Order: sequence, then C-alpha cells, then structure tokens
Amino acid sequence: MATSDTEQNKLEQLRQSIDACDRQLAALFEERMQLVLGVADYKLENGLAIFDSAREKQILQAAAEKYGSQFPREMQQFFRSMMRVSRALQARKLFPYNIVLIGFMGTGKSTVGQILADHLGRRFVDLDAQLEREQRTTIAEIFRSQGENVFRQLEQEMIAKYSGEGERVLSCGGGAVLRKDNVDLLRSSGCLVLLEADPDTIYKRVRRSQERPLLNGDMTPRAIGERLAERAEAYSKAADIRIWTEGKAPADVADEIVRQLCEKAALDDDFR
Repeated sequence: MATSDTEQNKLEQLRQSIDACDRQLAALFEERMQLVLGVADYKLENGLAIFDSAREKQILQAAAEKYGSQFPREMQQFFRSMMRVSRALQARKLFPYNIVLIGFMGTGKSTVGQILADHLGRRFVDLDAQLEREQRTTIAEIFRSQGENVFRQLEQEMIAKYSGEGERVLSCGGGAVLRKDNVDLLRSSGCLVLLEADPDTIYKRVRRSQERPLLNGDMTPRAIGERLAERAEAYSKAADIRIWTEGKAPADVADEIVRQLCEKAALDDDFR
C-alpha cells in the first residue's frame, strides 16, 4: 500500500510539472502570436510577401537540429503545427472573409484552392464536390435526371450554406456567378477571385472528363471559347480580382492571389 501511495505521489508530481510547463508554453505561445501579427503588419505596410516558405524551412530545420536534440521528429511536428496556426492567424487578420474562386471549368479552381487554403491555414470547400457528396450523386446525373434548373437551385443552396460560415476558401462551379443572387451571397462575406485560361488550355485539361454536362457532345476548343464569350461579362462584373493562369504553376497562382489581396488591402482601407 505504501508503495502504491509513493507511485501515486510521483505521478501527481509529474503531472504538476507538466502543468507548469504548459503554463510557460501558453505564455510563450501568446507572445509568439503577437510577434507574428507584428510581422504581418510590417510586411503589409512595406509590400513584402506575407508567407515566406524559405523562412518556414529554416525554422523547421532549426527545430530538428538545434532545438530538438532528444526529440527531433516530434519537435518538427510541433513547429509545423505552430506555423500552420500562425498562418491562420495572419490570414484571419489580413483576410477576415471568404476567398471565393470563380471562373470556367478547367481554370484550376480546385487545385489552386486547396493550395491556397493550406497557405492560409483555413478550410477549403469545393462547392460542386460538396454538393455531390450531400446529394449522393454526380452533377452530370442531376442534369440528366432532373435538369439544369434543379441543379442551379441546389447550387444556390450550397452557396448560401457555405458563404455564411466565413473565413473559408471556396471554389464555385463555372456557372455559379451567372446568377446575380449567387454573386450577392458570395460577395456578402467574401472576395471573388476570377481564374482565367485560354480555351485551348481548358480543353486539354477537361477533354477526358465525362462529367461536364454543359459540354458533353461538343467538347472542343471552339465550344469552350463560345461559352467563355457568353459568360465574359458576368465573370468580369463578379470578379474583385482577376488572375490569368496560363503558364503558371498552381502554387504560383495561389501566391499571386495572396499578393493581390494584400495590395488591395494596402490601397483601399475599405476593401472587404
């Protein structure tokens, strides 16, 4: 019994020591977050890149080689999580709204959106993919069995649902912003970023897809160009930012989105 009491006392002492470490960590973490916000303000004021991948690599290397002699892998995991939280904090301060990717199919909205969300430490929602998950069927099947009007109504419901969550990266279907009601919903809590590409490039990206109901039966650069021309005015009116994606890697497009958002915020205090 005495041995058991001794072991229990030792366990309690260890837990108290951990609690003391946690208090120190929490205080240091809050201090670090304040410094992170200071860095974000400085970069914004001086037109510098907000997210510095080279700097993050330096921090992770130091975590493993200088700070984590006993637990290098765990130390890197700790710092990696902390940097994601830091990015999310910076993004919330700089972009306290949804970032909404719009544009024609094949312009890279889903790929760029996922990278952008990771950069910003926030959730990515592909509204078309989410609609399919919730309806348990494909968009092409909805078009075939129920018609485009039913799909557009479901699409509007998805936009209303996820626009209201705030501080997300959203990717919209190509025809979403053709309805003014959808644009109003998206703009009420977000900045709309139009991704653009040449018809030939779009064709190369989507030609093998069987899930493009508006182009099925006429999947050609000419047909794509005609659709783009029909939507050009609606896309232009909806967009807060326009980015030409030709010849750019998705990660570079994501970086350009952040840069243009920062430029707008620096030039216009009332932006968003």
